[in-house]
Amino acid sequence: MRHVLFIRQACCVLGLLLGLGVVGCEQSGYPGQDTTYAPSVMADQEMSSKQAAEGGLAVRQERKIVRNYDLTLRVEHLDSAAVHVEAFAKTAEGLVTYSTESYFSLRIPTARVEPTLAQLKTLGKVEASSSSAEDVSDRYYDAEARIENLEALRQRYLALLEQATSVTDLLAVEQELARVNLELEQLKGMRQHIDRNVAYSTVGVRLVERTKLGPLGWVFNGLYQGIRWLFVRG
Repeated sequence: MRHVLFIRQACCVLGLLLGLGVVGCEQSGYPGQDTTYAPSVMADQEMSSKQAAEGGLAVRQERKIVRNYDLTLRVEHLDSAAVHVEAFAKTAEGLVTYSTESYFSLRIPTARVEPTLAQLKTLGKVEASSSSAEDVSDRYYDAEARIENLEALRQRYLALLEQATSVTDLLAVEQELARVNLELEQLKGMRQHIDRNVAYSTVGVRLVERTKLGPLGWVFNGLYQGIRWLFVRG
């Protein structure tokens, strides 16, 4: 009798798994996984899917936007401009994630991006400027809904683990529990990655040094300026 009760509880939990989409069909199931219980849990599957959808919609208030910026500046001296780029990033409580002599990849708190860009533009002439924004809200909140439901499912599995009366039952529940833990870890990692990218924008800064004229260059430059002046007067 106790064994039958355990099997019924296991079926309920596995039915919830179907609603979460973490149990595959016969073609994509795990080797040895029994899917004969699927027809008896369609109601649980529909309810779980509905709850996940409603839970996701309930929290979709703040949009999650990932922003990137690129800036090309023509400067007088690379060395001094590079020092200022790093100083501006530090002032904004950001960091330099990659740099060469003339290129910098910065991570700047999104709330301080605009003031930082304004500071960077004072270093020289803006040769090129671009920005992009990606809305990742759907991906983020879908992950949150799945995490919430998987956490509840994990607690059910832990309870079933305590009630296991045979080695077969114990191994079956442990296998499913390990799979749920793995998916939870992946989803939480993805959520954390999105949070970081939303909180910190990426700013790429390319520095181009102005061409320095030699003695002969200054002569030709003087002739050019003189001829230009004569034409303007004429």
